[in-house]
Amino acid sequence: MPGVPTGVGQDHRHSSGRDRPFLSPSPSAGQYFRYRVVAGAVTGSYRDELERLIVAKGLADKVSIEGRKTDQELAEYYASADLFILASYAENENFEGFGIVFLEANASGTPVLTTREGGMVDYVREGVNGFFTEDPSPAGIRTALKRYLDGEVKFDPDQVRRAPEAYRWVHIAERVLDVYAAHARH
Repeated sequence: MPGVPTGVGQDHRHSSGRDRPFLSPSPSAGQYFRYRVVAGAVTGSYRDELERLIVAKGLADKVSIEGRKTDQELAEYYASADLFILASYAENENFEGFGIVFLEANASGTPVLTTREGGMVDYVREGVNGFFTEDPSPAGIRTALKRYLDGEVKFDPDQVRRAPEAYRWVHIAERVLDVYAAHARH
């Protein structure tokens, strides 16, 4: 399903020389954007399909498909992005479980845009650390991005950074021990 793939973006250079990330639903929105698709495996027919689509839509100077990144590079991408997008859709026996990438993006202060399909609903809190598109279609994602770009959805980066705290291993271990303790008493 062609649509808006996972990625981060960046816009024009500011006077500081630092790239400031920005996403736009389409070039016709009147805003410059740079969108990076970061994927571990960048081979196969889907990549070819996306590359053809990027060229056909005249987006080759705005959208790039990049391969696997080091942990340091990923951290830099997350930290420099205004928004992280992973708009999964569920099919029979094919859905996104719990995406650790949401925690990684949030740990950098970057809010996320996702769908209500799969495990994302267990983590993303609407308006706190991210927001949802009502459907995973390109039109649904475009509508959600428009809300973000128009300032209807805003985030406090410090609040976004705090969102993954409950998922640190020490806290998970505490919860597992609590479950074992509760069952041992019965």
